[in-house]
Amino acid sequence: MTMRLKAALSIGIIGLLATLIPIVRDEAIGMAGIDEPTIHDATPMNGESRGGPNGSGTDDPDIPVIVEISDPPMDILDEDIPPALTDAQAAYLHVIGWTERVGGELGVWVSVDEQALRVIQGGAILLDAPCATARNGVGSLMNSLKTPLGWHSVTKKLGEDAPWGQVFRSRQPTGEIWKAGGDTTEDLVLTRVLLLDGEEPGLNKGGNVDSMARFIYIHGTNDEANIGTPSSHGCIRLRNDDVIRAFEIIRTGAKVVITFDGGS
Repeated sequence: MTMRLKAALSIGIIGLLATLIPIVRDEAIGMAGIDEPTIHDATPMNGESRGGPNGSGTDDPDIPVIVEISDPPMDILDEDIPPALTDAQAAYLHVIGWTERVGGELGVWVSVDEQALRVIQGGAILLDAPCATARNGVGSLMNSLKTPLGWHSVTKKLGEDAPWGQVFRSRQPTGEIWKAGGDTTEDLVLTRVLLLDGEEPGLNKGGNVDSMARFIYIHGTNDEANIGTPSSHGCIRLRNDDVIRAFEIIRTGAKVVITFDGGS
């Protein structure tokens, strides 16, 4: 084979490879980039227009590269962000010992003045629900039918997965299910029950002022119409929907403080 023929064959093979390599590369990029953002390159290849952002062909090399992002940024809904304690609320809780007893953990604040139960963690209010404390006011004496003040803890939770309106008697579920609009003459303990134990000897623990011995609970009620006013026999009543939510987020052992600043 002459040197001239060898040179011609070499040039032909090199030219063929130069033609095939861009095609193989483009196909590989297309297959690997299925889930990647689409890039429109304004510089045409091999003399053919690749199309502009609106699908029209163009050969103008000055058009900038446009990147299309297929997934929009995630929207954060305002209602998913729990409200924070006000400065006044945070200062009040600090004064009564919230920082020392609860810290950044989850705790419960029952305000007799406001007839409100708040579940709080790290300064955020996870639940803010109207409640009902005792019709007879505040106090710790046995048989007083009053709501005890001070620091407590949730010692036990009853009623997980019980139906809405489940009736409890002596802390046991019965075969009774109360329906909305039913009889309200009897003071019923319904749906969920959180038993409280006093943590301050002489105030709500021990002797004749013991909250556990008095069976002080947070519970659902058949007297939902009077939630928001002092109307219980000493316990903290919640609407049945609210007590289900409270039961879900309050753990056993959580601290509960019951406050009253309106005078004795």
